[in-house]
Amino acid sequence: MPLLAAPVVPSGRWGVRPQPSLTAEGLVLRPWAPVDVPAVRAAYEDPAIRWWHARSMSDDDEALAWIDAKNAAWRDERAAEWAVTVAPAPAPIPGLVPAPVPVPVSVPVPVSVSVSVADRAPAPALALAGAHRPPGPADDASPVPTSGPLPRVAPARHLATPPLRRLDAPPAGTVVGRVALHHLDLYEGFGALAYWVVPSARGRRVAVRAGAEVLRWAFEELGLHRVEVEHSTRNEASCRVAELLGCRAEGVRRGHALHADGHHDMHLHARLRTDVP
Repeated sequence: MPLLAAPVVPSGRWGVRPQPSLTAEGLVLRPWAPVDVPAVRAAYEDPAIRWWHARSMSDDDEALAWIDAKNAAWRDERAAEWAVTVAPAPAPIPGLVPAPVPVPVSVPVPVSVSVSVADRAPAPALALAGAHRPPGPADDASPVPTSGPLPRVAPARHLATPPLRRLDAPPAGTVVGRVALHHLDLYEGFGALAYWVVPSARGRRVAVRAGAEVLRWAFEELGLHRVEVEHSTRNEASCRVAELLGCRAEGVRRGHALHADGHHDMHLHARLRTDVP
């Protein structure tokens, strides 16, 4: 029987092309490669990843087969899977001179000759020396002086924008997660988003940054109409990621997915191409 509607995404067009690498804020999303076998094995040794994704990885051969299956799924137009890696540091722009770092300047505090140093209250010193900003390692290393000249505090704007990655961020190229579009139905224009993040990279919105770029690719380049996110109702972290990605909560599928301890109720989120992110 002929179908009355044209497919949302014509088949046989994108699987023959090389899978693209995508860039997100501080991240590179690239196809999985055999060199990633140790990273995949290490990821599936994490109890949280094993629990929520309901699988384990026993040896290198199994990890390599997992990688080969992800690349085959791209060629067959069944799924698109990426390794999420740390992006290289941006190269300096020729001719651009970085702004100088403000240096604290000591200024004398006028003191009346009739008031001794011992009589000076410490409260004004705290107010001038940084009580308006949150404490940090520098506060422990440089206690507020109780006598003598007080340092002039740099404007708070220099403290308002923290760096994107922490100082202990892994080196460029390190695999920190996985993001995927699977269960693809090109005729319907449907896919499902999946993700995990290794323990050392959690708390940095890796899944949000990578997921946002994959959603952009899914809607703008592949041309999907709808992308779903489904997770156990007990997985609060995954629920938060779905919300930050603009995937609206649509309901609960009771007893829908089998985990090691039995069937879990699953939250269903979704985003349409026409939704405002």
